[in-house]
Amino acid sequence: MLLSGCSLFRDDRPDPSGSPYGGASARTAQLHNEAEAVNAAVSAISLKMAVSQRGPFRIIPKKDRTTGLGSRTVDSLVRMGLSRQQSPCQLYLEDQRNDKNEWTVILLDASGKTFYRKTFLLKGK
Repeated sequence: MLLSGCSLFRDDRPDPSGSPYGGASARTAQLHNEAEAVNAAVSAISLKMAVSQRGPFRIIPKKDRTTGLGSRTVDSLVRMGLSRQQSPCQLYLEDQRNDKNEWTVILLDASGKTFYRKTFLLKGK
């Protein structure tokens, strides 16, 4: 059915300008406590895994390259069922925390290629 002069579906909003996500920065500007940082990392990693063409995944902490925050991140992914023991696609998690209260999480595939990387700013102690 064609209605002449109907403005029911007219969209007068201006065209969007700029990036809808504020750029492609690998660093968040928000300060997190440790629990919030782990939660943010788990959320971001699970989203990355969900949109990946590969998977299901098994997340393995890299020996001597995983801090307590990294271990908590892996544990959360296991509890959520996102890291499965028998999965064919393995990702290795390493993380590092520097003196500036920056925590960087890195997931590497079996060939050493970066699958995910992000730096979180932590609140000072």
